[in-house]
Amino acid sequence: MTCEYGNLTYRLSQLLTDHGCFSVYLCRIRKYFSEGCEHCEFGRDDASHTLARCEAWSFLRELCKIVGRTLTDDSVIPIMLSREENWELVASFAEEVMLKEESERARQAISSPG
Repeated sequence: MTCEYGNLTYRLSQLLTDHGCFSVYLCRIRKYFSEGCEHCEFGRDDASHTLARCEAWSFLRELCKIVGRTLTDDSVIPIMLSREENWELVASFAEEVMLKEESERARQAISSPG
């Protein structure tokens, strides 16, 4: 696949690779105590959960429905590559989600003792 538009931003790459401030990743590298989602408390906090299931991000997924498909692990890259507008929608979703995840982790770091 080739693409002549769109930039792979830091936060978009975190979402696509399941790295960054997701609890599952942080737990795996021993930087966090739990794999659970802090936003909805239903499931493991990873990119797949964020893209398709977490209730906290449902409003952003609704915005992304303009592309005509649901965001999932399997659909996100084909959706991005299909049209420049779709790339921008997914990139905006990634920026919004990852910034809020990062803020949550920073807040937790400040409030944890030690």
